Formats: sequence, C-alpha cells, structure tokens
Amino acid sequence: MLNNKAKFHFVLKWSLIKISIIAVLIWWAVGTSLPKHSHLQTNKVKNIKLAPINKTLTVATYNIAHGQGFKNHATDWRDEAYTRVKMQELTNAIKFMNADVIMLQEVDLNSNRTHRIDQIKWLVESLSYSFWACAPIWEKNYVPFPFWPLNHHIGEVKTANCILSKYPLSGHERVIFDKPASNPFWYNWGYIDRGAQKVNITIGSKQLTLVNVHLEDQDMNARVLQTVALTNWLKKSPGPMILGGDFNSIPRYASQKNNFADDPKSSFDKDTTINTILDSFNDETLAISREQYLKNEKITLTFPAQLPTRKLDHIFALKGAKVIRGHVVQEAKNASDHLPVYAEISF
Repeated sequence: MLNNKAKFHFVLKWSLIKISIIAVLIWWAVGTSLPKHSHLQTNKVKNIKLAPINKTLTVATYNIAHGQGFKNHATDWRDEAYTRVKMQELTNAIKFMNADVIMLQEVDLNSNRTHRIDQIKWLVESLSYSFWACAPIWEKNYVPFPFWPLNHHIGEVKTANCILSKYPLSGHERVIFDKPASNPFWYNWGYIDRGAQKVNITIGSKQLTLVNVHLEDQDMNARVLQTVALTNWLKKSPGPMILGGDFNSIPRYASQKNNFADDPKSSFDKDTTINTILDSFNDETLAISREQYLKNEKITLTFPAQLPTRKLDHIFALKGAKVIRGHVVQEAKNASDHLPVYAEISF
C-alpha cells in the first residue's frame, strides 16, 4: 500500500497531467490567433463573364448573419433546413440588387454551426459574379459556446468578410483589429476577431480600392480604437476608394442613441466611430446623405431588419469617388438580421 507521501505525489502527478491535457485542448480549440496583417488570394470562376464598363459603379453592403436570420439571442440555434431557407432568401435579395460589387459580412465557410454549408460557394454558384475575395476574420478549431446544450456548441468555425464582383479583383489584404481590452484574456482567446479587407477592382483602364469592414459591436471603446486603426491604414492607400460594411455604429445626427427595444443596454451617446471616419477624409460622401437621413430617418435604418431602429451599415465614397445616389434595400426584408445598403458611385 502507498504511504501518505506516495499518495500525495501520485495525486499531484495525475492532477498535473490532467491540467496539462486540458490546457493543450483549450489551446488547440481557441488559442491560435490570426496575424494582424495578411496578403490573401483573390478568386475567379472558370468561365469569366466581364460586365460592361460603365461610368459608375453600383455597390452594396450586406451583413448576412451567417445565413441564420434574426436571433433574439446570439446563442439561438438554427437547424440545417432553416439555414438553407435563409440562404435562398439571401440569394434572392442579392440577385434583386444586382450590384456590380457586394460587400458581405458574417459569411460562414464550412463551419459547424451552419451545418458545413460553404456560403460563399453557394452564392458564387447561384449568382452571376465572376470574381470574389474572402478574408477570414474568425477561425477556431472548436468554440464551446453556448455552454449548454452541448450539441449547440459553435464548434469549428471559419467566418469571413467577402466581396463579390463583376470586375477583376487583385491586391487582396486583410487587417485584424485588437480585441476589447475590457474582456478577460481567456475570454478573448475564443472571442470573435474584427477586421477589414482591402482589394483593388479594375474597371477598364481604371482602378479603385474596395474596403469591407466589420467592427466591434459590444465594446464602444474597442470599436473607436479599431476605427482609428482603420483610418490610419486607409490613409496609406491611393484613391478613389469605397468603404463599406457593418460599422456597428450610428450617424452622429441620429434621433435615437439609446434605449433600443431589442437592445436596451446599447448606447451611442459617446460613440465617435462614424465621426472618426468623416473627420479623417475631407472629400467623403455617404450612400445615405445627412439630408436624406433627416428627411425620412425611418427608411434609412438597417437593424434589426424586421423592425429597424438604427443604421449600423454604411457606404462611404472617399478620395475622389462620389456617391450619386443610395438607399436601404427594403425588399431584402428579413433574409438577414440586417438590411443591405445600396449605392451608385462615380469614380
């Protein structure tokens, strides 16, 4: 029989082994991080169909919510049949817009939570876009959230910002922003990354820069810091430039900045996200101008799609590009939890 000292060493040994195994599993699941800056590939279909060259470019931004539609809680689970219905609704909405360029956020690429549907492959095969570029912004081997039930875990996940285009794309880059410093370090291991992708689009003899972004939604201070990093990055690139995406922030002249029915904890009273972008570029124009917004604020709101209370999605024309007209695409209805924004832009 083991004496007390031997028993202690035996228990200690196996406790350390168990702790080590758990630590390795956690690191394998959520510990890896995406590099802060990367050069990524662009893609094209085999039988390329170049769109006619026009004097203007039509652009839309659309957060497609992983093909899961609106959720009362982020942890709500959707089965495969429901996800496929939503993907078809999204396909129909994008086809209706028929924009030259679609900037997409929250695109799942063969992820467990969306039943291994490669959503960009679905859209490319269903729509008439010959070129695309995807910038993964969240890649984890296994995310054990929500904690219960086990079969509703996010599991293996790969989510991206993606751009669909009717014109050739090149020079694809991605930046990953810092996560909220207010989160515990262990929580940030598995917490979603936020990032932006930048790619060149060639239209005839002209070239523009497209930037697709998705900023932090929970922590205002982190979102503001991400915006500063974004504008500093974009100042180094030549124009003309089109910046679009889900900024998780509202215009400074919005009539309601807090006490939202679907999210009473959110407040934009001190949020300078949109101000930072507007103040960083002297020649910017918005897809939804201030005058247009104030004239009929209700039809410019994008979230939540079924009963919008705020405008989180924006398109900016920068560095010589100019918005001719823009609007929120009400016809998309509740295919996603966001409504898309559409703009015609001269360059």
